[in-house]
Amino acid sequence: MMKKTTLLTVIILISALSSAQKVTGIVESQKYPDGKVPLPYATVYWAEGNISVETDAKGKFNFSRKKYERVTLIASYIGFTNDTIVLNKDENYAELILSQKRDMNIVKVQESQENISSTSATKTVEVPAPEPKVAKVDKRSKKVSAQAVEKVAKADKPSKEVSAQASPLNVIKANGGSVFYEQIRTLPIEEREALIRKEILSGNYPQFLRKWVKVRSTEKDIHGVKHKVTLFVAPDYLSVGNDSDLFIMPMEPTTAQIIADSLGASLPTPKIVDLIYKKSKLKLEPFNFIPRGNRNETPDILNDHSRIILAQIKASGHKPGVFVAGTKKDIVISSKLADPARTHHVSIYGWHRLNGKAIQPLYNGHINIYVDYSHGVRLISKTVLIDGKVYDYENVLKDPALYTLLSNEPEPLKVTSYLSK
Repeated sequence: MMKKTTLLTVIILISALSSAQKVTGIVESQKYPDGKVPLPYATVYWAEGNISVETDAKGKFNFSRKKYERVTLIASYIGFTNDTIVLNKDENYAELILSQKRDMNIVKVQESQENISSTSATKTVEVPAPEPKVAKVDKRSKKVSAQAVEKVAKADKPSKEVSAQASPLNVIKANGGSVFYEQIRTLPIEEREALIRKEILSGNYPQFLRKWVKVRSTEKDIHGVKHKVTLFVAPDYLSVGNDSDLFIMPMEPTTAQIIADSLGASLPTPKIVDLIYKKSKLKLEPFNFIPRGNRNETPDILNDHSRIILAQIKASGHKPGVFVAGTKKDIVISSKLADPARTHHVSIYGWHRLNGKAIQPLYNGHINIYVDYSHGVRLISKTVLIDGKVYDYENVLKDPALYTLLSNEPEPLKVTSYLSK
């Protein structure tokens, strides 16, 4: 009996070893006139397997994969352009060659673009938004009029389009995300943030971010009464560029808030982040870089992370614009915005693993000018439906009876904006 068990174990081990293959390779830089030079401690990311490895002191790397698995590798190194290679199931060696990035002068933005303010853009240009007609909101009090609520609630059929506080169209020829990356590479953070605001508020962001995704759930108010809640959320995080060339853009919370306000939107609470993850069509395993000094705050790493996420989306068989979650920590609004000890900080939460657990608990330890590659900004429409009636998202969060529909905190929120003093 023991001999049979031992033989079976050997057979299983042989089968496992024969089905696994070691992928090896090298990452090099192209330097003239010296030719190719190995790059030690470069990052190599396998998109399908969602793993990353670092090269050794000689620029070499290796990992195991099953024979039938396709391998898309992306190599990155600060100060160098990325390189991508695809290995078929019968290929086991990869040579990735990176070239040093050249310093570029900042491309001048067209004068007509500079003259477009967020206010004028939103007032003069509208795009279809995806759901019911929005009740009229008093901009001074931000309260929804009772007459408008009643009118929407009694409508026989909700409109499939909503035009309130619509996003600006690309009224100029916009640069893609790759060009924008070159523009911000050497900028100080203050100038980078200003350019992010300018580009997005001028309409330089993907078309798929101009349409809300409808998220429905049933939630309880403070008294335990159930309500049907419908939110309208962005399918992905804020990006600069277009549908085929985009840069998923981390930014300061004040920049995020200015953009959100200009587009008739707000930011999620931790409860909404969890709900979005649960309802998303595509869930991706978070990818993280190994911390080395402040490199995770550099534009190079910000861009590399964006490219890796896009590679993950492609490897999953989808295209940018799919309702995706798990790729970033969200900049959120929470009770921590009213923390008297941390009045100028950013609150972050999320980055869910495939088991549904968030890597990042609610945290406000970073000052609000801190930005790293893992931060993301997902917009939430200020229009929310509760039992078919229209409410303002931020007003609900402050409401003593309804706030639990959108928040899992013990009290209503006192502050719902990063611009509040």
